[in-house]
Amino acid sequence: MMSVYCDEWDKLDKSKNGYQNATEFLQETSEYFNDIVGLTGKTEEYSEYKNVNITFLFVDSVSFTAVLSAAGDEFEAEIHLNTGYFKYGAAPVAHELTHAICPSGPSRSLKEGLPSYMQDVVAGKPAPHNYGLNVDILCATLLFAPDADEKISEVFKLTGEVRSSFDDPLYRNAAYNFAGSFAHYIIEKYGMDSYMALYSAVNPSEIYREVTGKTLEELHEDWKLHLMEYEGAMSAEEIDEAISKLFQ
Repeated sequence: MMSVYCDEWDKLDKSKNGYQNATEFLQETSEYFNDIVGLTGKTEEYSEYKNVNITFLFVDSVSFTAVLSAAGDEFEAEIHLNTGYFKYGAAPVAHELTHAICPSGPSRSLKEGLPSYMQDVVAGKPAPHNYGLNVDILCATLLFAPDADEKISEVFKLTGEVRSSFDDPLYRNAAYNFAGSFAHYIIEKYGMDSYMALYSAVNPSEIYREVTGKTLEELHEDWKLHLMEYEGAMSAEEIDEAISKLFQ
């Protein structure tokens, strides 16, 4: 049995997010949960829990997820959503649900790529870090910009590795979007099972060839060619403008 609970709904500013009431929000999150469980092949695993309890809390800090219990027949998680993003209908609900549902290996970019993919595909709603825009376009704009610095290339090359650039505040947003784009690329070309094998691997670099038939470096070259199809699709100014409109 799954139950979801929303904390302090009546105190939230919901003027621009489209939700009529808490029931509507919680029903939507339940649908997201079931979709994510199904897409990641975890239906049987979660059917073994007698109780699945997810509480949504609303905070002024960044959104995050805490799994409180995943033992025996109980699964319990708290998902903390930023109130500002929630106000504008841009809270990463499916993203954070994916973190709760799918424990990952040590690769931060693979760990963040799957939730970003689910936010795009399951929710289809804007949220950090691509805000509903095509993540391949965002990555192409970063990677092929005439004034792109060497650090952007480094963030690209670290995608799919255990090491990452997520701890660098200047490049964290780029790291998230490269992770999301790479997840889309691997899942769409090699399938969800392949991505999940990499996602949970202790050292994914050792099994890329086994899973996909190519090394990570070869995958990066193919992925880069894929991103070149989106070069020039949007300027940095157009991207900034589109994101700004979400919060007006």
